[in-house]
Amino acid sequence: MLFAPIRKLLRSLAITSPFSQKLGRAAPSALRLHEFIQTSPYVCIRTAAKALELTVPTVTSSLNHLVRVGIVTEVSGKHRDRLFAYSEHVNMVSEGTNPLSTA
Repeated sequence: MLFAPIRKLLRSLAITSPFSQKLGRAAPSALRLHEFIQTSPYVCIRTAAKALELTVPTVTSSLNHLVRVGIVTEVSGKHRDRLFAYSEHVNMVSEGTNPLSTA
């Protein structure tokens, strides 16, 4: 699988990177969430929490960290039941496409 080497690299970088040092205790959860989002590029907080067996506040905090560094984006525009998208996936899918015109 293409993402397996990337996951290994991210794990090794997570130990030494300044980003993970800034996150402190949140780094392992954010990394687990990042791995999950690669397999399911659109997620809501409750779904991710259940799948990863993490609490909703932990997933919320991890998603906020991933949004801050540009890995995921919030796409629903809601305050509750927010939907997040894996930015790399969205960029790959939309690459070379033009928006539909409303003529």
